[in-house]
Amino acid sequence: DISYNSIEGTIPENIGLNSNLIYMIYWNNKFTGTIPGNIGLYPSLAHINFEANELTGTIPHELSRMGQLETLKLGYNKLTGTLPSSLSKLQRLGLFDISYNSIEGTIPENIGLNSNLIYMIYWNNKFTGTIPGNIGLYPSLAHINFEGTIP
Repeated sequence: DISYNSIEGTIPENIGLNSNLIYMIYWNNKFTGTIPGNIGLYPSLAHINFEANELTGTIPHELSRMGQLETLKLGYNKLTGTLPSSLSKLQRLGLFDISYNSIEGTIPENIGLNSNLIYMIYWNNKFTGTIPGNIGLYPSLAHINFEGTIP
């Protein structure tokens, strides 16, 4: 955990080379640049918190390879692009926060279709369209926070 240290620069490409790394908590620093795509290569990583930095670019679809991922917090950055539908492969994901970015497009119908998702926090982005109607099928979903048209 290196939170609240005002660390500047980019997240190094080789940051997760320790294959036993479980937590990557970089909350509230001054990281810039993109989220490294190779982060998806670390099988034991279960908790990522990159909130409150200055990260740009898109959410890498490589994150969908992280079979152990339970927490993905990317809020309060400057992320753009669309939400990768491949993230639906994250079957252990319980908390997914992308609030306060500039992510656009529609919310994929299959996003979060797993039995573990409890928190979906998508608000303050640039989504268009309707909130997927199958949201009610998520058995453990307890907290939804996003803006949009309710179907």
